[in-house]
Amino acid sequence: MVCRDRSLGGCKVHRSFSSSACFGTAGKIPFGPTPEHKGYGSGYVNIPHSVHEEYVYFVLVSLAEQGFRTIVIWRGCGEHQLHGAVDRFNARFRSQRVAYLPSTPYHDIWLRVGDPAVPCGHADSFATSIALYRRPEAVRRDEIPPPNSGNVDWADPHLDFTKYSQTGVIGDATQASAELGRMLWNEVISITAAIFRDVMVENGLKGRMRMGESCST
Repeated sequence: MVCRDRSLGGCKVHRSFSSSACFGTAGKIPFGPTPEHKGYGSGYVNIPHSVHEEYVYFVLVSLAEQGFRTIVIWRGCGEHQLHGAVDRFNARFRSQRVAYLPSTPYHDIWLRVGDPAVPCGHADSFATSIALYRRPEAVRRDEIPPPNSGNVDWADPHLDFTKYSQTGVIGDATQASAELGRMLWNEVISITAAIFRDVMVENGLKGRMRMGESCST
């Protein structure tokens, strides 16, 4: 996100550009729609999609009112169908403020860096490999289940993982390794940085973003 000055409440602002612009990182939204986890009975906070989309819309408006001109929304997992909020925001501000909702690159990265023959989806070899690289102490390798999940309808707005998996793993997590996680993580950083650079170029922003610095809501 690009703002007009270098101080914005709880927003971290990096001096990554020329003096005409700066780069801020807003905190992540902790909860969202997660109907896919409800069936397991615990370990979730599920926010209705309508509430989540409205919340994101007013986050965008608040940032715009404080001088942010270009805002990139980076989504995590879950039912984060936010095109309605973004379209509504962009229609309201008519190019004076612009919000972007990039497609997440993780699946394409797995197909290119990982093994296309290994099914992926959720808590799979992609995510587990990165966890082994970044947080190995948090991974209980002896409890990684064998692959045993069905084909998921990812377009289902009421997706319930319990229909496809008894463990929550969708795909295969058994092929994970720390070395694969290192390669995947580096590619995620590289591709994510390229996405933000494309946004900068499209908006005519000066200066260059340093590697490892990104923005998200």
